[in-house]
Amino acid sequence: MTIQQTVSVLTARSILEGIDAVTIDQLPTVWQKIASGDAEVGHPDLEFLVALAQLFLTKATDGSPEIFEQGFDCQSLFQKGAWDTLEF
Repeated sequence: MTIQQTVSVLTARSILEGIDAVTIDQLPTVWQKIASGDAEVGHPDLEFLVALAQLFLTKATDGSPEIFEQGFDCQSLFQKGAWDTLEF
């Protein structure tokens, strides 16, 4: 009997599946340029990178339970930090 192991491949679509993610026009300008191909980043999959940025900013700004425990009141500080992180 041979057991074949499968490996899940992450794609831009799978990363954002089931998430009400921020749109590209809600990302910092540099990410909008990456999405449109107007900025060189040295990565072959721009759609994947932009999806990661969308996921990061969404989770940082929507009060996601994975990040913010009930009663933790530093969300606005985290939102600002998330934006600053994506703006380079």
